[in-house]
Amino acid sequence: MKSVLLEFLSTEEKTLIFVIRQDWEEKNIADFEPLFFEADFNERDVIKCVEEIRGLYDEWSKHNYESEYLNNIKLEERTEFYNIGNKIFSDELMNAINGYDLIYFVPFSALHHLPLHAMRYKEVDIIDDFACSYLPSASVLQFVNKSKERPKEFKLKGIGVDFKQIDSLEFADEIYDLIDEKYFSNKSRDFIDKEVTKKVFFEKNEQYDILHCATHGFSSSNNPLNSSIILYFPSDLLKELQDRDIYYEIENNPKIKEYLVTVNDLISNLKTGFELVFMSACVTGENKNEAGDELIGLSRGLFYSGTKSMIVTLFNTFRDVSINEKTHIKFFYQYWIEEEKPKAKALQLYIKKIKNIKKFKHPFNWFSYILIGNPY
Repeated sequence: MKSVLLEFLSTEEKTLIFVIRQDWEEKNIADFEPLFFEADFNERDVIKCVEEIRGLYDEWSKHNYESEYLNNIKLEERTEFYNIGNKIFSDELMNAINGYDLIYFVPFSALHHLPLHAMRYKEVDIIDDFACSYLPSASVLQFVNKSKERPKEFKLKGIGVDFKQIDSLEFADEIYDLIDEKYFSNKSRDFIDKEVTKKVFFEKNEQYDILHCATHGFSSSNNPLNSSIILYFPSDLLKELQDRDIYYEIENNPKIKEYLVTVNDLISNLKTGFELVFMSACVTGENKNEAGDELIGLSRGLFYSGTKSMIVTLFNTFRDVSINEKTHIKFFYQYWIEEEKPKAKALQLYIKKIKNIKKFKHPFNWFSYILIGNPY
């Protein structure tokens, strides 16, 4: 894939977009003449847009995540998302990246919270024309691009949790469907019937290339190092938490701690550099921006372990995931493993497939997913 990197810098007045192209030498672009564009929006505009999108997710949740209600939520009418996209992907910028296959996005500040690949140029989603990978900073590129070699075989560790008691979603089905596929050479599954604990999460990881977690995610606004994935809810604890704020209890109830994997846990205990970690759970890509645009969240914990690539989510992922009684997530692995596409290309093809299915046409069904790290 021929790649181009877009790095953003937002100020109080505008946003700058720097373009670094793979063939800058061939095009006689001197290193002291960076190619950049100005876009007429600022940090406050981005923050407002993120809040608008989160508000629509909250509105959808109050209507029990009904697909019919979702299809009546018009992003172009209710948010500035596409307006910001039009300002980023101008005719001039699109001409500058014409002919490339892969975009590396290096967002800045609040832009880390927006799915740039879901923005549009002339009514066409960017993901339709480009495979996309996100980076926390441009300096990471030298590490994520070290190897384009594919593993000879793919060994999957899947952790799925049935949250039927909470919200009628059976996350475990996602893992069962993946286990049924033939392209994994060795498979492990850990489910609700054996109480998935923190110990189970971290054991024997060196035996696997892929970690796929279909669980629940929690982003801590108080302490980003406490952001976590929730592996299991004991039934007695669910009864105890009835009519109480579950999300407050997640951070404060000691009974839940053995079933949480936090950012701190990943940094301290995950020693395996997975080829891919797929966090199929709510807000697993949510980060807190610290000084110097440092991101603190689950993705940082995974990078510390040496994980090459991760697929995480920027918003909630509650959706009807079935196609002919099978979860559609398997298409990503089909493209990546069976058809031997690069990860970023496989995610692009997966998104293009589901977004063209009538019941998944609304962007909320797909635009939350982002690939961070090595796209190959």
